[in-house]
Amino acid sequence: MIKKDLIQALSQISFYKQFPVMKPFIGDYYISEIHKKLLLVGESYYLPNETTVHHSPSVWYKSNQKVLNEDEIEWIYCDGLLTCDWEGNGHQIYRELNKCIFSLKIDKKKRAMDEVAFTNYFQRPAEKEGESFKYFCTEEDINNSDEILDKVVKIIKPDIVIFVSKYAWDTGGIKLKNNFTNIIVDFVCHPGTGGRYWHNAEYPHNKTKFIKILKKNFI
Repeated sequence: MIKKDLIQALSQISFYKQFPVMKPFIGDYYISEIHKKLLLVGESYYLPNETTVHHSPSVWYKSNQKVLNEDEIEWIYCDGLLTCDWEGNGHQIYRELNKCIFSLKIDKKKRAMDEVAFTNYFQRPAEKEGESFKYFCTEEDINNSDEILDKVVKIIKPDIVIFVSKYAWDTGGIKLKNNFTNIIVDFVCHPGTGGRYWHNAEYPHNKTKFIKILKKNFI
């Protein structure tokens, strides 16, 4: 499949018919002769604090993006988040991942993130800006997230899946690893944790681990 076919196939997933802007980002060079197919999985999206439609799981999963205004839609537009200027504090995750992939000597004429696919594990935005989804997670969230991610993996067929959130890994990553034994599935901490975890040489699931996984399995 080429990128256009992958996007078309993803569009057939029921949830992405409701929220098309939340379809996973597929980089222009996700399918390449120089590296394996890599899917990065973050934790969750956010919406402005004044937005409340996503505070009820049952309401959110039965809803669609028509209930959101243009500004709110930008907050959950996966393609837009991966292709914008990344100047905001909330975009540190993309800046850090991009730097790590570039460290592998990927062509610097374009963004390194163009070489991968990206989605978030949780498909309901966190109820408060900047907060971990662990404070809002319900069984309904987990069931929906597992089902949607399984469908995504079956469609885009990554060779490697790396969760870039330990909470997302603890919640859904281990199950994915057990369900897809032919795929390398691993995790690191959230790249936005700075010196506390991501840049902490003493923490085992840090930036160094991410680069090691890439060097061993991606190129």
